[in-house]
Amino acid sequence: MAWKIADDEIPKEQVPQDLYDAIKGMNLTNATSFTQYPEGSPKHPSWPAMHSAASSASLWLAVVADLTEEQYCEVLRTDHSVAYARTIAGVHYPKDNIAGLNMGQNVIAHELPAHLAEMYGANETAVVEKIARLRFDWATYDPETCKVVYGVEDKK
Repeated sequence: MAWKIADDEIPKEQVPQDLYDAIKGMNLTNATSFTQYPEGSPKHPSWPAMHSAASSASLWLAVVADLTEEQYCEVLRTDHSVAYARTIAGVHYPKDNIAGLNMGQNVIAHELPAHLAEMYGANETAVVEKIARLRFDWATYDPETCKVVYGVEDKK
């Protein structure tokens, strides 16, 4: 996106002025000059995106807290934004981020019930059931509406 702004592919009127000025001030010469990596991208594999996998607050918080619909939407958007930022930075493709988000959700689903039971005396079965109700495939997530399609088979 930064390159599209710098290259005037995105009209100035569609970009907040401070963001437009900051990007134009970078004097970008190509799309890869926006990343921090001299070679244009890191040398690690793109798939899966591990920043995305680590961004699992939405499932964890939804299990341990009594979130309102608005709060839940915000944590979903936060997880998605962390992942999407890696695409904007030129480090990952969108599918890498979806895989990472799903992987992070899978780790939480497998590790959180026993952890909560051991550390806090939670009912492990109840935690497993709540997680099963909350899990979804991040490929179904729509950040505009904050809607998801629930129901993911547990794949070990």
